[in-house]
Amino acid sequence: MKKRWLILAAVLPLLGACVYDYEAELTGDQYTVVLEGDILVGGVTTLRFSRLNPEVLEPDKEVDLSDYLSSYWDPSRDPTSSTYLPGTWDIPIDYTARVEGEDGSVVEGTGIGGLCTLDTRSLSPNTRYRLVLYDRKNDETYSSSWQQAMAAPVIDSLSYHRTDENLDIVITFHSDGSTPYYCLVYDEQWEYHAYTTTQWRYIPQGSPEPEKGYVIFPDPEMGVGDYYGRIFDVMENYPNYTCWDQSVSGVSSVVTTGAMVSNKMVDYVLKTFTPDDRKTSVAYRPIVSIRMISKESFAYWESLDKASTQTGDLFSPIPSLLRGNVINESNPTAQVIGYVGVSQQVTADRLIKANEIDFYRQPREIAEELKMRSIGWGEARGVKLVQMRSEYNLGNRPWKLEFPESESDSGDAEPFYVWIPERCMDCREQGGTTTKPSDWPE
Repeated sequence: MKKRWLILAAVLPLLGACVYDYEAELTGDQYTVVLEGDILVGGVTTLRFSRLNPEVLEPDKEVDLSDYLSSYWDPSRDPTSSTYLPGTWDIPIDYTARVEGEDGSVVEGTGIGGLCTLDTRSLSPNTRYRLVLYDRKNDETYSSSWQQAMAAPVIDSLSYHRTDENLDIVITFHSDGSTPYYCLVYDEQWEYHAYTTTQWRYIPQGSPEPEKGYVIFPDPEMGVGDYYGRIFDVMENYPNYTCWDQSVSGVSSVVTTGAMVSNKMVDYVLKTFTPDDRKTSVAYRPIVSIRMISKESFAYWESLDKASTQTGDLFSPIPSLLRGNVINESNPTAQVIGYVGVSQQVTADRLIKANEIDFYRQPREIAEELKMRSIGWGEARGVKLVQMRSEYNLGNRPWKLEFPESESDSGDAEPFYVWIPERCMDCREQGGTTTKPSDWPE
């Protein structure tokens, strides 16, 4: 049974699939080729074509499935942003790809490292299309079934609902009613700050002074000059205080309006945040893409979801009626994982600012962690004048002026200087970058 579960784990993230009315037993030697991606009429089509690594199918080999599920790359997004780990679960196929239209249109491309991008923006929605791939190494041709492009839905609003406990990102959309089935892809970008910052800068002896600011330590009356260095207030945050990050969705979700009177989805919840999620701490931008899908594709998604969440043993059998709409023309009896739909996709985004929603609350644990990592707190009563250069060389920086809890505490009511590792003031330590996205809204 382990073979079946491993195959299921590899199939779950795929973007869409179909149902054929035939019965087949899923076995490791059959299901090895994986094709991901839909033909996006009026957009950019991105594909991934690969073979499942044979090691995954070894029944006695212990494999951590989280490595695959957490690193899955969404083929409808920019391949440069992929966190996919090539060679771990998949072996890329060296191939050429071609989108063919019944009106004679052809768009071609070459798969590099398993990935291929096709410019299908000029294709007409008024004809049928199919995808043809040629595996150059094995001299095999694969093709999908001919399909008419699904119409584009209409996004009415992308908004949010806020309570004291949760922030829900919601969307309202509708279509012409030609199908009640939809595929949603959720991407996100967010701006955030370092856990803490300071306007202070330590300048060692002999180093150029900042262009603006003033000396706050040591006091000139001490008469020590800059022998130990100086601390300036430069009136701006420490470098690398503001960062941006993004998340590319790994598994699209499918929804249906089939049971509703009107073919409209109102305030469908895409994502929920709690007040301690740093994605909402400065500015958050959901980017939602929607396309209409066929009944077969929806049924495939539902079957996979049921197979992955069914109660009982992990290695329970998975449905045997699942198969995509891609065939190996060189060997028609070979089974292939993959479904290629033809759709028109619409996208909406919105910038949600922290001061607009007043939702984020920094966890108390962050302040406790910063205090634990600080230098000169507690009995040390601050970094001394003679210690500043050595602390600087150790990667620590002046952070804040702290006061004793009471005047009787250790008989010293004087404030003291606390330093902290520079990395605590670097937002890049949380995984983002200081480079603002080119299309980030002002």
